Amino acid sequence: MKTFLFFKVIVILFFVLSINTSVFSQDPNYPIYQDMLIVGDTCILRQDPGYCSLDKMVGMLSPDNLYWPEYCPDCMPDTIFSFKTELVPGTDTAFYFYFILPLGTLSGGYDMIHLCDGSPLHRWPNHVTVYTPPVIWIQPRDTIVCAGDNATFSVTAYGNKNEDLTYKWYHNDSLISSATESEQIIESAGAIDTGRYYCVISNPYGIDTTQTVMLDLHPFPAHPGTPAGPDKFCGYVDSTVYSISSDPLATGYSWHLEPGEAGTMEENDTSCTVFWDVGFSGIAKLYVELNSGNCGRNTSDTLHITVPGISVAPEICIVGIDEQIGKYRIIWEKSAYGSAQLFRIYRESNQAEVYLEIGTVDTSEISFFVDSSSVPDVLPHRYKISYLDSCGLESEISTYHQTMHLVANIGINGGVNLIWSEYGGIPFPTYTIYRGTHPDSMSLFIQVPSTVTSYKDIDPPLGNVYYKIGMSNPLGCDPIKKSESDYSSSMSNMDQVLVTEVNDINENKPFRIFPNPVIDILQIQYKNGIKHPIQITVYNSLGEAVLQDHIRASETAVDVGSLSPGIYILQMINDSESYSVQFVIRRK
Repeated sequence: MKTFLFFKVIVILFFVLSINTSVFSQDPNYPIYQDMLIVGDTCILRQDPGYCSLDKMVGMLSPDNLYWPEYCPDCMPDTIFSFKTELVPGTDTAFYFYFILPLGTLSGGYDMIHLCDGSPLHRWPNHVTVYTPPVIWIQPRDTIVCAGDNATFSVTAYGNKNEDLTYKWYHNDSLISSATESEQIIESAGAIDTGRYYCVISNPYGIDTTQTVMLDLHPFPAHPGTPAGPDKFCGYVDSTVYSISSDPLATGYSWHLEPGEAGTMEENDTSCTVFWDVGFSGIAKLYVELNSGNCGRNTSDTLHITVPGISVAPEICIVGIDEQIGKYRIIWEKSAYGSAQLFRIYRESNQAEVYLEIGTVDTSEISFFVDSSSVPDVLPHRYKISYLDSCGLESEISTYHQTMHLVANIGINGGVNLIWSEYGGIPFPTYTIYRGTHPDSMSLFIQVPSTVTSYKDIDPPLGNVYYKIGMSNPLGCDPIKKSESDYSSSMSNMDQVLVTEVNDINENKPFRIFPNPVIDILQIQYKNGIKHPIQITVYNSLGEAVLQDHIRASETAVDVGSLSPGIYILQMINDSESYSVQFVIRRK
């Protein structure tokens, strides 16, 4: 009997153990939690709701406090049921509830409800928290851009409530350390940026990786080089043909000729014919643009074409003494003669109108020439210039420019007579007379009209007195050289006289002035009366005209009270005669 009971107990224990073993088969690969689940995983909740038959026990998660992401069109706020239930070994009131949380399950708080045979056995409000790893809803896409344009990849994903997502972009499997946002911008994309891109997104509950996408560049025509064709020609040419290599990626060709007045073009894709304007000479620029349907244009190098055209005579800007060297210099502006390769300088010989070449200047040098054989103290010279074009053809010779030559001497009745040869070549308004008692202390003495080529200094200082004549080109001159020199002015030679005595300033003049010095009213008295109005001009010591008037009577009073004390020159011009006299203004 005892043996039978013992055997019966063994059989029962075996049966119980067999039942426990059969109902508990929890997979060790699944995590077991008490109050949390992670979306995308198969998770197990261990709960102790009380007694219920295993085959009638079901777990249910009911939404309570959910987090709605900004973008999640497929999110599901549905109730979730366990798909499997097991008893916890050693108890009949604790269970393992198996849940599958598909992507799209909203994170947040859920009520845990235990159903026993369909009826709630127990409800724990907001007991279970569901956490969401990164979920990608919009993948990046392949991108193709033009070289130099920006390329953009972007991904749309969501994760757990109040949890920032971490983004890591990869290019050809190499991490881009600076790419940490949902959008990756490749600025000025080039060949080095092409290839594979993908993004790894993570948070504390998992990671997700985008699909791999490609960045490519639109096909673009290669650089076409320089148009082929003549870059210079000799004499007049009606037309020339230029061409460029064909490119299969080009959708069209656009030819350009600058300046527009150089001529017209007849375009034919990879070639063009230029019909040159008969009046054009200089440097023309020709280039072609290869058009691309997607990415703009690729421009060739520029061909510079020397067009001689019909040679025209150059122009001298000014001639005169180079005061540093003491020889005559010739200045012109070469920028106006684009086809010039060499300038020739001519000087009139000892036969009138016969000019001989005295030198050349290359176009790479400044347009400035010094006549080293000239003798400015002896006589003036006339100069002309011409140029050789790229074909070695000489232009017409310019018109002449003539230097000034000054002669000074003591007059029979005192004073200093100044006579100079006129400057020839350009119109200008005024000659300037400089005077000084030393060559290094010359200052402006007086100015006279360019129609006058003589002057008498009636009141020169005692001792050695130096004179020279100056004029300026009203348009200015630029020989293309950075210098402090004034290349727009011309100077005559300097001449010297020795003044040993001073005559009465009113002697041998048709008029007299008094008092001298004067305080405010200067009296002018013509000795033999006047027939026509006489122009008077008062100059200060700087040569500036400070007072102008006309006198119409034999005796005239001129108010100089508004002028500052100092030395002044009174100039009187009557028809072709000009007289000057010095006076002094003083105050009481």
